[in-house]
Amino acid sequence: MNPTTSPPSKRFQAAAAALFCFTGLVLPVVSFFNYNGVPLMEAGAWQILVGLSVVVAGVAGVLAPFRNATLIVAAVGVSVVVVDLVVGLSLEMIGGWYRTGLLAVLALFLWKILQQSSREVWIILTTIMLVMVGHQLLSPLFHARQDIVRTGHSSPLHPNNSRETIVHLILDEHGSAALLAREGDKTAASHAALRRFYRQHGFTLYPNAYSHYYQSKYSIPNVLNMSAKPIAERFFTEEETGSMRLWENRTFAHLTQHERPIRVYQQYFMDYCHDPAFSIVSCLSANSALGLLDYTRFPLSGTITLLLSHYAAANRETVLGRSLHAVWNMRQKPAWLIALFDQADVNPITQQQRYSQPLAALHLLDSLFDDLQRDEPGGAYFAHILIPHNPYMLDETCRVKRDVTSWLTRVNPDRSMATGAARDQRYRLYDEQLRCLYTTLDERVTALKQTGKFDTMRFFIHGDHGSRIGPLLDEKWLQRQMDGFSTLLAMRRPGEEGRIDLSARSVQDAASAFYLHEGRFTDQPPAPWAYLRKERVELKGLPRGETRHQPDTAAVVE
Repeated sequence: MNPTTSPPSKRFQAAAAALFCFTGLVLPVVSFFNYNGVPLMEAGAWQILVGLSVVVAGVAGVLAPFRNATLIVAAVGVSVVVVDLVVGLSLEMIGGWYRTGLLAVLALFLWKILQQSSREVWIILTTIMLVMVGHQLLSPLFHARQDIVRTGHSSPLHPNNSRETIVHLILDEHGSAALLAREGDKTAASHAALRRFYRQHGFTLYPNAYSHYYQSKYSIPNVLNMSAKPIAERFFTEEETGSMRLWENRTFAHLTQHERPIRVYQQYFMDYCHDPAFSIVSCLSANSALGLLDYTRFPLSGTITLLLSHYAAANRETVLGRSLHAVWNMRQKPAWLIALFDQADVNPITQQQRYSQPLAALHLLDSLFDDLQRDEPGGAYFAHILIPHNPYMLDETCRVKRDVTSWLTRVNPDRSMATGAARDQRYRLYDEQLRCLYTTLDERVTALKQTGKFDTMRFFIHGDHGSRIGPLLDEKWLQRQMDGFSTLLAMRRPGEEGRIDLSARSVQDAASAFYLHEGRFTDQPPAPWAYLRKERVELKGLPRGETRHQPDTAAVVE
């Protein structure tokens, strides 16, 4: 009998099956770490990989004597590799149950093939798996990390004619000054820092500003298109990857028409850089900040929780991601799981509260001001950064909090704990993150002033909506709608003194005034909260037919 056509030995099959299972179970995690800039030898990362490898070895050892069981494990391992790493990258429309069904069909097909296969087929599959493992383990040596990517020109810009520089900065989930003042001692420090910063640097601050929309996907597109359309009239398409792409952007069209080179700074939520019709010369994208964390400051259990929860939240449609999500989403976690991860009181996966957007936002903010310092006047800079957006992971000095379990989200995932005390706790954490933001802004603007370039800059800084902090169930929820709609608005033109404007003005209306020097647009709805009623997801627990009132626009006394 030809040795290449004879069936492989049970020992060889068991070893190959272990390799296939290892590739399907471990390789997606390795790929995720590489993509997000996490060193594989970092404390926490290598323990996860070793733990998964031990699981694979144990399963292979138990099943080695049983040929059919070994074949099934081998078929499933190869199928996971194909579905998660190959099909998942090229066919993003395949997800959810379709992906699971494809996995089952492919595993059954491979099982039948392997039952009849020769040693040659096993050797070919084993070689392919070894190449894939080697490629992923060595890829950091040859490929740049993809969590923070700059496309386009990185060299300084030199516009043709000297004129004002435009800076448009969106601070996600930033509440208005009136909102912060109303929260009293919980936000007193950040409220004082906010007012001091804008007055000192010549901004007009609108403490009673608001957004017409409760969600970013409606607020920001309408700001950029200088409108206030019903939410059924969208300016964007939602991608399978979770990001959104604008198919209409009046602001960028206006800047391009006036021959202003545009630099964009963005995070994963919205993609502003894809349209070649605009004069976008560079785009800096930060997908996460795992590669920016100092893992030596975290306890091992916290690091493992952080990395696994990031993986599961970012890969919900992969086989391994769905499995991790299912484990973490159990209502009653096993005692051994609680003891292992020390996470009895949080559910990091379903709430995505381990995403470290604020840290990535600080990186983008530093990059923005570095470019402002080196470029000549005349360009346009647009940044949408997720700070003071949750999770509240930064203290007032911008250090990442060592206790991962303290990185709370804006709402409590446990509805039984949806109380005013939980809301107050989150506003105190929100206050710390805001103080970090304004410490950073003040330092960078002060440095910019020393170059003399600040005097040539026109700023438009605003939030997309309010903090949206609030208990899920509370009889006073309707009186707290200010949390969702009251947002930051500050504008600066060269040569102006800092002042306070107490008029109630929407950020959508302000965009028209900033870019087109026009007054209020004609399609402004009569009530700022006209679209709240359609946000069913955000209205759980509210009485049906409850009326909505105009926002609280009580003046903030200077």
